[in-house]
Amino acid sequence: MEAGGDWLLYGANGYTGRAILEEATSRGHRPVLAGRHAERVRPLAERERLPWVACELGDAAGLERALEGVQLVLHAAGPFVETSEPMVEACLRAGVSYLDISGEIPVFERVLTRHEEAIERGVLLMTGVGFDVVPLDCLAAYVVRQLRDPQELELAHFTTSGASRGTVLSSLGIVAEGGKVRRGGRLETRPLGRGARDIHMWRGNRRGTLRRLRAVPAPMPELVAAWKTTGVENITTYLALPRHQAWPMELLGPSLPRLLRHEAIADHLRRRLERSELRPKNDHRAQAWARARGEGGAVAEAWLDLPEPYSFTASSAVRAVEACFALRPKGVKTPAEAFGEDFVLRVPSVERHFESGAAGPIAGLAWAARS
Repeated sequence: MEAGGDWLLYGANGYTGRAILEEATSRGHRPVLAGRHAERVRPLAERERLPWVACELGDAAGLERALEGVQLVLHAAGPFVETSEPMVEACLRAGVSYLDISGEIPVFERVLTRHEEAIERGVLLMTGVGFDVVPLDCLAAYVVRQLRDPQELELAHFTTSGASRGTVLSSLGIVAEGGKVRRGGRLETRPLGRGARDIHMWRGNRRGTLRRLRAVPAPMPELVAAWKTTGVENITTYLALPRHQAWPMELLGPSLPRLLRHEAIADHLRRRLERSELRPKNDHRAQAWARARGEGGAVAEAWLDLPEPYSFTASSAVRAVEACFALRPKGVKTPAEAFGEDFVLRVPSVERHFESGAAGPIAGLAWAARS
């Protein structure tokens, strides 16, 4: 499937970038490949017979040249809290739409402030077109639509696949900022890991069965994205974990931000991670859960059964590129806001389930849709 125009994949040589490239070429795309280092980008481009460019994000003139003739950038080089802003600036100057796969709250907050500029330049700025946002953003929109007056959202995801080195590096900065919730429309800082509760998560099969997991509050980007999508002013986001994995986070979580803000400790961890070869397990599926509460205690609850997060991100990101070329949205948008709550179902092997009523975590389960 042709995208309908030229686009650039920055960070093409990274772990997730390579997965995105494989998905893109399998669907007929021929993006320009880009990254910081020519010696890493060139072999990849020559193998795929694709155009390429190498430039540092701090090189404004180099970025300007790289974006010539390009209509859209898919930015896949983290940590996004450091890399997003120069690329957003370059895209706004060049009149080029911007997508990324970030999961970092500060990135979402910064991009939100650029809406008027994006409208004026006639471009889209969208952060979070991968696993970190698309499933729960779409699921939040879905459950909120079931209620007359939604007042509260709870969102969680569960995965056992592990993480890449880049994801773990980004997570250090996220954890260092402490816990977050949204209350009355405002982000509030809370002790990391405090307020854990039990939830029921879909088992990843078709028997309509659920399993009990421990949901530990965590500062996830849906605190910004789902708020923008739904307008719900009270949102809590969780990592769902087996109980034996949750208790260390509940016990140690409040102390972690202070430790990670210690420069020597953070530098030591970063150096060790940079020398590591972390790889996620690509044969593990993931799940997502959303519950909305509304007027009179009404509840709407739904689940997603999902592919492994990195393969999901590759599929989701490429389909977001395609949707951008097809729909041409402008301004700052979230995935569900721009493409609709069913966008997540465009990713292969995604199934959505919902509870039709508030009789309990298993009664009333029904199929809603599958991709």
